[in-house]
Amino acid sequence: MKFGEIYERIEGTKQQQMMELEKHRMEFTRDLEVQRMQLFMQTQIEVAKMEHAKHGGTEHYL
Repeated sequence: MKFGEIYERIEGTKQQQMMELEKHRMEFTRDLEVQRMQLFMQTQIEVAKMEHAKHGGTEHYL
């Protein structure tokens, strides 16, 4: 094998590894965003429940 062929194989492998790493990074970022949105929505639901309970409790006294 010539030096050029070895270099091309190494560079090709390196390129594949970089693409795989980028793919994993994108998946991680997507999963993190999904978790963030779920936490935000759950927080909004809990706030709405507390407000409903607060307002629901005072309506009986009006």
